[in-house]
Amino acid sequence: MRVNLAGTAAGLVMHPNEEALQEYPEVARQYQAIHMLLGTPAPRYTVQMLARVGYLPANASAAPPAPRGGVDAQIKT
Repeated sequence: MRVNLAGTAAGLVMHPNEEALQEYPEVARQYQAIHMLLGTPAPRYTVQMLARVGYLPANASAAPPAPRGGVDAQIKT
């Protein structure tokens, strides 16, 4: 909340997409991969949230919905 409020005070908007991944056995491989991609190896660090941050167009009152194309469409390696 503090990051969102500070960004708003600076004229930015933040649109959280979701937590990166939970620590479930079913997503252990993806959990490790996202932490390595972002340079935050678990268990020392935890990616808390992925978010879009930026400025709204002059005539917009809210940020558009987050893209839903899947992670491969969003993150290029």
